[in-house]
Amino acid sequence: MIGMLQKLGGLMNSIGVPGIVRDVDYKSRFGTRVQVRRGKLFTVVSVNGVNVYFDRLTGSIDSVGLAQSSARTPAPSQSYDLSEYHAEPALGQTQRRLLPHA
Repeated sequence: MIGMLQKLGGLMNSIGVPGIVRDVDYKSRFGTRVQVRRGKLFTVVSVNGVNVYFDRLTGSIDSVGLAQSSARTPAPSQSYDLSEYHAEPALGQTQRRLLPHA
């Protein structure tokens, strides 16, 4: 059964069929919060206040933004140096935090 589902999923990916998601609000015991919301034009996936907007018809990313209520929202006068930031650290390394650019 799993093999058949994998083949069907591979076929759907190859012809560009968007995946199906449901609205969900998940909070881990470590404090990570993930929300999925379906709107009329976009599906929004939020992780700790970072919103990623996906087109409802194509599944492609339209934009990314910060939630207003996020504790991680920078002050308007701050800028960030992203040159040393790695979204997925290599094995044995810790992920670097964003620090305000001087």
